[in-house]
Amino acid sequence: MTELESLQFEAVDGEDLRFAYSSVRGIESLTDSIAAVGLLTPLRLHARADGRYRIVCGFRRYAALRSLGHPVLEAIVHPASYPELELLEIAIRDNLTLREPGALEISRILNRLRSDHGMSDDQLMSRYLPLLGLGAHARILSFYMPLIELEEPWQRALEKDNVSLELAAALTNGSKGDRTALLDLIDNLRLGKKDQKEIHRLLSDLARIENCSIRALLEGGLVKPAKQDSKLTPSQRAQRFKNSLLQRRYPRYRAAQQRFQAIVNRIGSGSGITFAMPPHFEGEEYGVSFSFTNENEFQRRCEALARLKRGGVIAELLESGREQGAV
Repeated sequence: MTELESLQFEAVDGEDLRFAYSSVRGIESLTDSIAAVGLLTPLRLHARADGRYRIVCGFRRYAALRSLGHPVLEAIVHPASYPELELLEIAIRDNLTLREPGALEISRILNRLRSDHGMSDDQLMSRYLPLLGLGAHARILSFYMPLIELEEPWQRALEKDNVSLELAAALTNGSKGDRTALLDLIDNLRLGKKDQKEIHRLLSDLARIENCSIRALLEGGLVKPAKQDSKLTPSQRAQRFKNSLLQRRYPRYRAAQQRFQAIVNRIGSGSGITFAMPPHFEGEEYGVSFSFTNENEFQRRCEALARLKRGGVIAELLESGREQGAV
């Protein structure tokens, strides 16, 4: 039977993290609220055999009360005999009423259910993934389970939403050295999530081709030019570094890019027609666009395109990447 009790603060062991799966951060507004109107929702505690209590729900409330110097707290107390698995589920559901769990929180919960309560993969998928708002699939389970093994700096970056979750999950199969080097790169160049994934793909390709680690590539001076140019914006630094990777990954990419641009420059901007190469010459789909304000202008643009085709310019554009072996 559970009861609401008033307990001396020192009776609660705030260091017992058996039911904790979230970090206790950002309690300032909660502290202000408790100072103004008191504790609106009591903690849930579990009695221990030594006479003290561990927190089940309310780690942030406990931290806020401690910062305010409260000598007494109110809590719903579960007896020592109460099943711990049920208490963990209570903790999960309590947090779900406040917000969706983050990726690391999901990983902590799933790992704790497996290690402390012997849950099989089938049980985790059928019962607990849906409880956490996820599909009951083995792929999803294998995506979240290893996240808790990431080093502390990666975990902090994930909690702050500074890194791509997909990238972090992919890196759980890599080495600690590669992860450390990549996180330093992300911080130094202030890479957005899209750039993080694209640069990681290029680095992985280069590491495979050159039979070395991502860490070795980054320590070899690849990033130095982009990092040292203080005149560049973060996005320009990222693009400069990406271009250096592309040129190393595709040795003829630079020549193909220059040849394509030379043809476009020869056509001239006066035609009113814009051509675009496939991104990094990966693929065979080129782009063309033009604008017009009336039917006569539309006709002139179409006639200009037809002349370019008859003159072999379109074919030359298409070959600019293929002949250099960049595609």
